[in-house]
Amino acid sequence: MQHGDHYYYYKDFYKTTKYYACRKSRTTKCKGRLICHDDGTVDIKGDHVCVTGDDVIARDVQEEMRQLLELRSLGDLRVLPGRVWRDVKDEMIREYGERSGLRFLPKQEAIGVIRRCRDAATGADAIRAIETKQVRRISDDDEREFLQMNLAYPMEGKFRRIVAFGHPDLIRLMKYPGITLFVDATLSVTPKPFT
Repeated sequence: MQHGDHYYYYKDFYKTTKYYACRKSRTTKCKGRLICHDDGTVDIKGDHVCVTGDDVIARDVQEEMRQLLELRSLGDLRVLPGRVWRDVKDEMIREYGERSGLRFLPKQEAIGVIRRCRDAATGADAIRAIETKQVRRISDDDEREFLQMNLAYPMEGKFRRIVAFGHPDLIRLMKYPGITLFVDATLSVTPKPFT
């Protein structure tokens, strides 16, 4: 739909009111909107940031983003894939500018890239990955390790695994002589980086 010097696409409706957005809103983040009421009146909301002296050319930065995602995904395996995608996207927006009309990798595709990269680096064994130094620490500030045991064994033709976690402060308490301390838990856990 054309109104004035701008083209709009249909976005939504509510009762008898129709809402339109500037056709350049996806590439230039233009805030220009039209609100068409049933009585024929049209309200224009938001400024058109797509109006500049020179046309903005949408840049396809998907390949560059893919390379950055692969690099960042192995930097810290504890960071969730969605967070890695958001950080890389924000970094590219800062680098190129907000109005440059960038075409990014979609979030689900980027998460797939990150997971494939992490699987290739850890041998696609998420439990084995917790044995790496960067993942088995309590936090970035606390270098003590929470992993106590990671044992794999065959049983009845199936591969089984026992993983024992323990906070170092709790393990220290259990070593005191003459202390009566009962802690028992059997949990089905998935460490944060592997969800």
